[in-house]
Amino acid sequence: MTRLTALVVAVALFTSLTGCVTITMDAAGLGKPVSMSSDLGPGVEYVETDKFRERDRAFWLIGLFNIKDPDVRGMLVDADPEADAYTDVQIRTVFRPLDIVIAAVTFGILVPRTVVIRGNAVEYVQ
Repeated sequence: MTRLTALVVAVALFTSLTGCVTITMDAAGLGKPVSMSSDLGPGVEYVETDKFRERDRAFWLIGLFNIKDPDVRGMLVDADPEADAYTDVQIRTVFRPLDIVIAAVTFGILVPRTVVIRGNAVEYVQ
């Protein structure tokens, strides 16, 4: 491998592993309460109907410009469209092996991150 090729690969990998981009995860407009705790408010009674774990990807151009945010509303609806609310919601962004491969193959031009949402779908007690 020539020095120039090695330099290009090193810069591309460095660029793909860094960046200063913001991910917007928005559940507004869903029409259902989404809580990161198990509390939906005073006097609200509910039963847990399902645990869920959904995944989506966010993409950046050169690790600096956001070109796709994860679809949080879609992930919650896919998890349980009949739920009245979602509790104990946890959101994680991870750099999975496939994300690393995509970033390396595109020399850092396209940088993905996997977004994982998990929590509980609940129904109100009547």
